[in-house]
Amino acid sequence: MKKWIKRLALILGLILLAGVGIVGWMSRPINKEDALKSIDNMLEKEVTKNQKIPHGLVKITSPQLDIDFTFAQAGAGSQSVDGETPFHVASIGKTFTATIIMQLVEEGMITLDQPIAAHFEEGFLEELFVVEGVDYQDQVTVRHLLGHTSGLADYFEDPVAGGVDTRERIILQTQEHWTPETMVNLTRNHQTAFFPPGVDIHYSDTGYILLGLLAESVTSRPFHDLLHDRIFHPLSMEDTYLMFYSEPANPKRPMGHVWVNGVDLREEKSLSVDWSGGGIVSTLDDLTAFTFALNRVSWYQRHP
Repeated sequence: MKKWIKRLALILGLILLAGVGIVGWMSRPINKEDALKSIDNMLEKEVTKNQKIPHGLVKITSPQLDIDFTFAQAGAGSQSVDGETPFHVASIGKTFTATIIMQLVEEGMITLDQPIAAHFEEGFLEELFVVEGVDYQDQVTVRHLLGHTSGLADYFEDPVAGGVDTRERIILQTQEHWTPETMVNLTRNHQTAFFPPGVDIHYSDTGYILLGLLAESVTSRPFHDLLHDRIFHPLSMEDTYLMFYSEPANPKRPMGHVWVNGVDLREEKSLSVDWSGGGIVSTLDDLTAFTFALNRVSWYQRHP
């Protein structure tokens, strides 16, 4: 799912470059209204011509510049969408998981360089961090999981030995409910760690499932409760929830399509394949509120 985020970032990058090109060609500053209209036209063209985009949702907000731009358009054969349409945020959800972990660090409940083994029952991390016969589970820290440097395989993207790859499995077995233990066990039983912790970087959804389980272990509370109590409720994110585990504060609206290899999984149990790795459903406005809050905290940390 992270490939779609990279693709969207590329599209937005091309839009910004195009905007710079327009300004240079016209040899005069482009006003705000024309700039936003140009972005809207470019996005509409991209969604219309690319059959792989089921719907496009983009929000650009700047209170300082008095900009509040929303683009919402359904692709060919998809349901109509608007700025309030809830959608599956996929790996954007990892930012929420990381935020909770850092809150726990600030509260002194964990430390970044603390081995994660201290927070799991004996045997739970077996076979996850074995490289060339050496088990590194006691050396893996919270920092390693956050930064994808633990060496842990990725249950969603990496090949599966002696089984069906996850993308194919969630399409073939749409009624299967994935628990966090299911995801961890897939990596344990059918994948191999790539390197000892701290040696390199390898993106791992499994690592962020472990972070969700770690947060539950430290707080003795369900992960979805932590999301609502620590982030969704304080920021009035009333249309946001963790799919299959909680409900939004507002009445739930139909979610946008979730296409995986040509199959729409938005109403299927197998979409439970994310959890703390990206199982959140949200809207443009709610994600904007989270982004502003996160950037505000980051600014104050850099400018005490």
